[in-house]
Amino acid sequence: MTKNITAALLISILMSSCSESKNASAINSIENNSGSQALYKNEWKLTEVQGQFVPAISKAMLAFTPGKINKVSGSTGCNRMTGTFELSGTNSIAFSPLALTRMACLDDNANKLQILFTEALTKTDNWDITNDQLILKNGDAVVAKLTTQMPVTTEQLKLNGEWELNYISGPKIAFEGLFPNKKPTLLLALPNKAASGNGSCNGYSVQVKVDGNKIQFGDPLSTMMACEGNGEPVYFKTLKTVTSYSVDENTLTLIMGDIAVMRFTKK
Repeated sequence: MTKNITAALLISILMSSCSESKNASAINSIENNSGSQALYKNEWKLTEVQGQFVPAISKAMLAFTPGKINKVSGSTGCNRMTGTFELSGTNSIAFSPLALTRMACLDDNANKLQILFTEALTKTDNWDITNDQLILKNGDAVVAKLTTQMPVTTEQLKLNGEWELNYISGPKIAFEGLFPNKKPTLLLALPNKAASGNGSCNGYSVQVKVDGNKIQFGDPLSTMMACEGNGEPVYFKTLKTVTSYSVDENTLTLIMGDIAVMRFTKK
């Protein structure tokens, strides 16, 4: 009888020890990958890849889904992509070969971005998240940077896209005289806070703040090509005076106070 009780106690102790060991292993696994929860809470918009700046209007992004098999999906900016990934240790990650749709990237820049992005994911072996920025690395080398992407509202969708200027107030020179060769453009990709475009000669980027129908632009940062005429400086100067906007189908009007100072057509 005593032998049976002793055997039962030993079995109980062993089972308890085994259970505690499994629990400890599970806890350690969760702790090692606890930061991965931040991967799943947001969609991630590509902002830089292999040292190349990604235009704000690009739709290149990633979204991570946890499960027995962790899945990743997204866009190269041209094609949709899907695949799986594995997490191990602390912030180690490995992507499977990704499947892409077969749409042709007719734009050379979009095609180049697709190649750089898929190559970067192949190279990635670790990751980090700091201040809402996801950084993918190969060893210590950064191969891609992505930022949290908030859901786009209906009003933001109306503003988003590429707009071409067809009217500007103020100058006594005719519109065609200000911009004889190329009209200025404005590219919005809200909720991204940076807009971009062409001033009719130089490419530029500019900070933008939207609150309801209120809109404000910061100081445009442009390339430094020498340009004929005075159209581009007038465009940049007028952009900074804007306080609100209205959108009517394919027409965007930028307003200063109650005066329409710029009007664009969606390209």
